[in-house]
Amino acid sequence: MAFAVGAQTQVSLVAQTAFGTIPATPAFTNIRVTKSSLGPNKFQIASEELRADRARSDIMLAGYAASGNLQGELSYGSWDDVIAAALMSPWVTNTIANGVTPAFFAIEERVEQGTTDTYIRTTGCMVDQLTLDLTPRQAVQINATIKARNQVYAAAALSGATYAAANTNAIIAAPYGVAALTVGAYTLKVAKLSLQIANNLRDRLVVDSPYSEEFGLGQCIITGSMDVYFQDKALIEDVLAHANAALSATIGTETNKKYTISLPRIVFGEPNLSERNVTSDIMLTVPFEATYDTTATKVIGITRAVA
Repeated sequence: MAFAVGAQTQVSLVAQTAFGTIPATPAFTNIRVTKSSLGPNKFQIASEELRADRARSDIMLAGYAASGNLQGELSYGSWDDVIAAALMSPWVTNTIANGVTPAFFAIEERVEQGTTDTYIRTTGCMVDQLTLDLTPRQAVQINATIKARNQVYAAAALSGATYAAANTNAIIAAPYGVAALTVGAYTLKVAKLSLQIANNLRDRLVVDSPYSEEFGLGQCIITGSMDVYFQDKALIEDVLAHANAALSATIGTETNKKYTISLPRIVFGEPNLSERNVTSDIMLTVPFEATYDTTATKVIGITRAVA
């Protein structure tokens, strides 16, 4: 049997109505990723039984799960389903905000091995975390941390399965793919910006199944960090005064194929002023957390199809 080569892996996704159950004749969509680390979790219990010879009596199987990451370079439309799953809310007229409706899906990876390929299927997937990183002269990075019910393996596609091709939209990179980046009324030059959505999912274990039930939902915590060139004292003084501001950025290069991300109220955290030396600029790193805005009635909002 041929060795499996990562470069030939096809990664596909399909929504699940029932947690952990792939629909009959599934209509998969191929997705654009750069890395996948989805793998099985096997839980074991080591006996603590006392023995005169000090030997371990047994190691018992205790259950299964699956987890890992999908990483990619952001392109328009390629990650919309994953973004919706992370925010637990559907897209409505090209807008989305944080919500409370969980979304489940299955991820299939077809590993090319010549005559007989291997199909790795991770089911009962939910997005535990989603991160977005904007760095100059690099593609915009998106990374989804997946928590899943289980992972199984097969030597053939599912009966009746279809596979829609991934789109071919341009990969978005900074600086040309980043515009209209604003933080309150401050005049800033931002060297790096990162955002993270965390759902704080938890297992729901039962005594008669090796798998978790549908994962429990925790708080939706949206955090981020920005590295800015230190230009004046206004920002650091406001950060220390526990001020808040709105953050907004438009990402994309093609007309009607852009996203605008809006955090109407971010609260600044503890700042870090970089070391002063003869070889570098002075940088200010400002962590922040987005909180509920009573006027916008949301923590985060994303609009797609922006001109």
